[in-house]
Amino acid sequence: MSHKSEVWAYNTEGYYEEAMTRQWNATLDVSWGELAKYELPDEISRAYAQLLTFLTEVEMIATDVPAEWIGKLNNNFVEVKNFMATQVMDEARHAEVFRKRAMTTGWGLMRASRANEINLKFLRDADSFAEASLTLHLQ
Repeated sequence: MSHKSEVWAYNTEGYYEEAMTRQWNATLDVSWGELAKYELPDEISRAYAQLLTFLTEVEMIATDVPAEWIGKLNNNFVEVKNFMATQVMDEARHAEVFRKRAMTTGWGLMRASRANEINLKFLRDADSFAEASLTLHLQ
């Protein structure tokens, strides 16, 4: 994508700078050791692991969609590319947190959702980033 009308967003540099100042670390900023104090009943733990699996899938879709479009942008739009990269990283951290939490349940990741796989294909087939982004947020 090489046309400003397809790509440009105002204040992207400001959004990028703000995103960089709000970085967090899924390993260090979550008290994973505290979870050992709490034990859930087995049936709740298993259901929670399935929910966390679903949330991990959703975040991976939210990671994949903007990541795919970054490489399609002309390098002249570095501000837009940089901001999109912060979005990819933020979604990846969300996926990391849900995955790590699923692993603490004793069940790990559960069954992947066929519906999510279909939605990911639909998002990847989008003709524009605007279409993919709108669809992603509506789903």
